[in-house]
Amino acid sequence: MTKVWDAIVIGGGQAGLATGMMEHGISTNKLLAWLQKKLDPLALKFVGCHQDRNISEIVKKSSLKLIREELYMAGYLYLIWAKPLGLSF
Repeated sequence: MTKVWDAIVIGGGQAGLATGMMEHGISTNKLLAWLQKKLDPLALKFVGCHQDRNISEIVKKSSLKLIREELYMAGYLYLIWAKPLGLSF
């Protein structure tokens, strides 16, 4: 259980209890982002998901506080740690 707790409490407890999320969204690479925007209708129709969402902005506008963010795979794979606003331990 200690390892699980260490995995969800970021920064030795300074950030409090946080949730890790992994999501795909619009790339930080301009060429890939352009392609994602063009292909989004097809991806939605055949795969059922959007390719052109700015995940960072969605989290910032939600009831979550963005703690940490890492981008992978040409900037379209978001690894985000966040916690509910107003939550403190």
